[in-house]
Amino acid sequence: MLCVTAAPAHAVGDSQVKTGTKVSGPDGACGDDDNASNTNVTVCFKAYGDKLYVKDGEADGRSAYGQFDSDYVYWNGGDTKACRNPYGAGTWVVCDYAIVEGTSVKFRGFTQDNEGTINLERNEVWGYDLNNG
Repeated sequence: MLCVTAAPAHAVGDSQVKTGTKVSGPDGACGDDDNASNTNVTVCFKAYGDKLYVKDGEADGRSAYGQFDSDYVYWNGGDTKACRNPYGAGTWVVCDYAIVEGTSVKFRGFTQDNEGTINLERNEVWGYDLNNG
């Protein structure tokens, strides 16, 4: 019997994480279908300007993260990128990126406590922008 296991495709290294800039809200980015949300984290992608907004939804001791990956990143050997919101429940952050226009973007939200040896990602939720630009 053949058993194949693979590491999660969504793992993000520390060098790929930006700490977001605190903002008052998602600047209209959540008004379209380019968002992913659960009670712990909301992630909204704004194609015009390539901005990823991340809201921490719960006072749970974990940071909220948004992460994106695009066709361009995948096919050209680039890295996935993540945006961390360390500011606590109810706050929003934004991270700016440069994504090639016309590429598909997938993004997700998750939470992480950033402590200890075992630092599991929790509360994962996915979203897509099928035609960035």
